[in-house]
Amino acid sequence: MLIRCTQTPTQVPKNALSEKIGFFHCTYELETTDYRVDGTHFIFFVETNLTLSKFEAVAQKLKSLGQLEQRSIHKLLNGNYFLMAIEKEGLHVHMMRDASGIKTAYYSLNRAQLCVGSVMHEVAKHQKRIAFNKAGVFQLLYSGYLLDGFTFYEGVSEIKMGQHLIFNEELEIVSKTAYSVKLAQYDNPYSEEENFRMLRREFQLAHKPFLSEKNRVLLSGGLDSIAMLISLDDIANGDHLDSLSFKVKDTSQDESVYSTSIAEHLEIQNTLKEIDPDDPQVIKDFEAKVLKMNNPYYGTWIFGHFSGTPEEMYYAGQDTRLHTPALNEVDKWAYSLLKHQDKWWLKNGLNPFSKKVIIPILKTLGWEKTNSRIFRNLYKAMHIFDLKQYINKFYLKIDKQKIKDKGLPTDYYEKITRLLDLDLDRCPSKRALYNEIVRLKWSEQYIYDMRYLQDIARINNTYIAMPFYNKEVAEFSSGIPFGMATKPMLGRARFGRKKNIIYKYVLRKAFRDKLNDLTYYRAKAVSMTLHQLFNGPLGKKIGEILKKDLESKDSFVKQFRLQQVVNKYFEKSTWGFGDSDYLHLAYYIATLAVYHHQVVLAPKTTDNVAVSAS
Repeated sequence: MLIRCTQTPTQVPKNALSEKIGFFHCTYELETTDYRVDGTHFIFFVETNLTLSKFEAVAQKLKSLGQLEQRSIHKLLNGNYFLMAIEKEGLHVHMMRDASGIKTAYYSLNRAQLCVGSVMHEVAKHQKRIAFNKAGVFQLLYSGYLLDGFTFYEGVSEIKMGQHLIFNEELEIVSKTAYSVKLAQYDNPYSEEENFRMLRREFQLAHKPFLSEKNRVLLSGGLDSIAMLISLDDIANGDHLDSLSFKVKDTSQDESVYSTSIAEHLEIQNTLKEIDPDDPQVIKDFEAKVLKMNNPYYGTWIFGHFSGTPEEMYYAGQDTRLHTPALNEVDKWAYSLLKHQDKWWLKNGLNPFSKKVIIPILKTLGWEKTNSRIFRNLYKAMHIFDLKQYINKFYLKIDKQKIKDKGLPTDYYEKITRLLDLDLDRCPSKRALYNEIVRLKWSEQYIYDMRYLQDIARINNTYIAMPFYNKEVAEFSSGIPFGMATKPMLGRARFGRKKNIIYKYVLRKAFRDKLNDLTYYRAKAVSMTLHQLFNGPLGKKIGEILKKDLESKDSFVKQFRLQQVVNKYFEKSTWGFGDSDYLHLAYYIATLAVYHHQVVLAPKTTDNVAVSAS
């Protein structure tokens, strides 16, 4: 989707359509998965996760709307939408984004022109002057994420989660309201069995509106995507349901064992695609795809290899962690100190003693980076006396020393820290504290996951629903009693049958009737395969991009003082598990270099035809 609204007729880009809507002259280009609806009072442009046949019924209801209200739009579009509505008789343009942030859009205002698009790079190209937004660039380099509302470009903004923006005839913002997810402050009063049953029901209700003639789950083999598969199996009622899994060739961490096992157990078809990291086709059209993505996540080169249609629905199991808090015993000790942060024995005793004496000693002993889990957890435990700093360091990953250790400039550290400021005064309970962390992570990590998956859907000409981010699911899950949600149980290791402490107690119990033992008792796991990709054509491509940038007259790497980081890339030819953090950083530097040369420094195109909007 790319839409431009002006007060006067303008040139129309090739392949674009144009029309005068109310007061405004509009040109637009839509993907096959976007919708235009000609209503009684508005012309709507909609991006949502509804297949063509399902949207037809929704379109009839949109046509009759006389006014726009977030709550009704949320219900109508299943909480997955970006909507732009232009008044036919009035003088206003409206933009709305869902409260969960699943769909998104970007906009710029300049020279009496409002430019709105699904991809930030396309919107940036329509600006008179293109420059990087350094705060956005350093967010990505520091943490691997880009916060809600931010982009990589000056003058280009993302409409924030749940916002409703209204522009007047001068294309000035005259109203800004928000419809948000409300997370609980305290535990709900229900029993274990009631919570299991109610969570299962909330999942079914969240999945049901997306059911289409063809439904396909992106099945990793982890518990979240399995719960999604079971939820759909509960309600499919004859609609086609299958699953798609991916495996990186020769990986030592093969999750397909679990995805294949549960699919066979449920008698649901599973297609397994093996990705050969040495095959150049894996990264075919690398720069072109990167330019179509708001989050150019490297998982694209594994999980993006499928071909969809606008008449099928894919499902991804990323979730809020509200019903599956990832707390170990050290985290629980830290949470237990929530109500004691102002006590003298903690504030003036244990906290300064730990910071000035114990932690420096443990760092000297190498416990911060040791392979021993016991020693690492003891080092971590020495930080629990300053709860806010503990959460910043181990949850939000805001650690100035680690940024320095990576060789990155720290110019924007303080600004980004303020953007993720945790207010302990807003947290009257352990559950409220965890929910406040989720709120911050939602605007950072979760939103970035959503962007990447919606990018993949758009590139593959289809839809990816993410029902676990459903507003109603999140609001219920946020009240599951915290002790119950964090309850440990005995299970098995991530890859293998060794006994291990596992979590996600409520989710396991809620779906126990359809889980087999192999998946029920398995610990949370992520298959680490980035180093394999970098030992193949992807690594070569990243090296070529970085080298070409360094040799250019206007180098992104030099402009952002990243030579120290990048030079390390050329010191090795083979990568391993332990290099994943560095490779993640090098990858994002390379993708930013692509944006630098192909967006920021790109010459202005003159391929517009002089046709006035009419």
